[in-house]
Amino acid sequence: MNNGKDERDELWACGAGAIEPERALRTVRGRAERFGRTIRRRDWRETIAAGLVAVFFGWIAFHERDVWARAAAVWIALSGVWIAVYLYWQSRTSQTAAATVTLDEYGKALLESYERQIALLKTVKYWYVGPMWVGLIGLAAARWRLDHNTAAWVTAGVVYTGLLGFLAWLNESWGARRIEAQRTKLVEMMGKMEAAG
Repeated sequence: MNNGKDERDELWACGAGAIEPERALRTVRGRAERFGRTIRRRDWRETIAAGLVAVFFGWIAFHERDVWARAAAVWIALSGVWIAVYLYWQSRTSQTAAATVTLDEYGKALLESYERQIALLKTVKYWYVGPMWVGLIGLAAARWRLDHNTAAWVTAGVVYTGLLGFLAWLNESWGARRIEAQRTKLVEMMGKMEAAG
């Protein structure tokens, strides 16, 4: 999320008394625009992936003869649709600040955006990983019911749980921490601006 040289570091190196409000506003505005682009790209990638999941498992459900396997495939397809809709809904609640707002208003808007994304990433196990995991385990159980291949069922369970668990960890720990670090830097900068007066 850090594209090129971070002008914020230059601002902090100057000291609180030397920060120019116009330069700080440009920095915060640039940070907000970069963050917004990054989030939009992520949302598009996830929406396309969720759409592909929905189409693929919808196709499986349409061609599946076993009612339990069909139900699990439909669940997974609907999970893909849910993920796309949820991300769209979350992006609709995100508003970018107008170009004419003050530094304080822009900083608050960016902080709110950071908070929304942190909350989204920290709940990924509920709206993303959980529904997908239930469907995949259900599909594996339906397959086991048909062919009684316990080794394949256990392997599928371990692989699905491991991959989706890693995905949850990646979002909740690594992704959220990166945004929390950006939020902390912004709060420090806003504090220095307030102190400088």
